[in-house]
Amino acid sequence: MRKSNSILSVFALGIFALSFSAPLRADDKTDIAALYKRVSASLKAKDVKGVVATGTPDFVSIENGTKMDAKQSQKMLEMEFQSMKSIKELYYKPTKIEVKGTNATVLSNFKMVATMGGEGGKTHEMTGSGTSKETLLKTKKGWLIKSMETLTSKSTMDGKPMQMPAPPPQTKKKP
Repeated sequence: MRKSNSILSVFALGIFALSFSAPLRADDKTDIAALYKRVSASLKAKDVKGVVATGTPDFVSIENGTKMDAKQSQKMLEMEFQSMKSIKELYYKPTKIEVKGTNATVLSNFKMVATMGGEGGKTHEMTGSGTSKETLLKTKKGWLIKSMETLTSKSTMDGKPMQMPAPPPQTKKKP
């Protein structure tokens, strides 16, 4: 009788331990995938506030060696959305997620096809695609993006390669 109680205790302890180890990782990955869906939905809706809400206050983005803080990234996004008439296709999906405690590193793919307004009422089709690496932080609000670095990117306007505009100038903080 005593032996069966200790076996049952070990079995219960094992189930208890598993409930805090294996599912936690799966839940984190599920939550992170959901974060990317929220970012995609906000981008597709041209919802700047929705996109900003998925980042930490100290968010940083790096593209082509240019580093932008959260405010600069927001201004750049606002400028891009103002010039877009519509977004035909958009995805932003994690391809690899590594979770270590309250930090995660994510490799992702992105693609966007949008109609842009031009001079004289002309419209143009712009595409952008590539890969990126994000650092995420698990907060009381859930997973948030702390940094994003574009690893590869390709942009076209009406099928022709194009350069992306420079980021907005950095504003100096008042003392």
